[in-house]
Amino acid sequence: MRASGVCVNIMLTQQRVTDEIIVGPIPESIWRTHPQPPITPELPPQSTELMNGAFIAHEIAERVKQPVKEPHIINLTLLPVNDADREYLDRFLGEGCSAIFSRGYGKCRIVSTHFPGVWRVNYFNDMNTLLQDMIEIADIPEIAVAGIDDIEDACAGLKNTLEWLKEYPVTENEPVVRMECKVCWWVYDPVLGDDVWQIPPGVPFSQLPDYWCCPVCETSKSGFMVIDEGNDSCKD
Repeated sequence: MRASGVCVNIMLTQQRVTDEIIVGPIPESIWRTHPQPPITPELPPQSTELMNGAFIAHEIAERVKQPVKEPHIINLTLLPVNDADREYLDRFLGEGCSAIFSRGYGKCRIVSTHFPGVWRVNYFNDMNTLLQDMIEIADIPEIAVAGIDDIEDACAGLKNTLEWLKEYPVTENEPVVRMECKVCWWVYDPVLGDDVWQIPPGVPFSQLPDYWCCPVCETSKSGFMVIDEGNDSCKD
């Protein structure tokens, strides 16, 4: 799911079962998954290489026994932990069924765990280097919830896209031209479209709306260059 209240894909056993556009603070499917009744977790066997992994796991285990009242964050980046600690915590927490990727204020990946109300929250820079590795105990991490400004922008953007789609001129037999961003090298392929901007497959680059920009670095259309031109057409 992309955050800021714009879209969500629901996957079940690696197979997409629904594809929806949702504008709101957080998709209802996430709320339905969390929170759940408190549980009593079991700690994995400890190795002699651990520094603080077992203490952190014990703290989490004690907190999930009770309903979440206030958010609690454990920042592993600021704690003395080694690789064995991280592997131990990965094994203890596991991975749940919800994942969120936000690019609103930098890159942030949020993944649920086996335990209700326990989330892995990772922040990355533009080079995809891990900056912050955190465990957040909360019904829903605050960073995952879209603010009112984000929701208003999402509504306006979705409205503009729907209006543009109604006026989109169907161009028969237009060659497939792939365009590459000069800044981040992201490629727009008209055969695939653009999920971020809700551009459906089959839309040539020349027909993209003027407000469209690179979904990765926000470079405008003028910052793209042709990388190849095929013989196939965007339309059958």
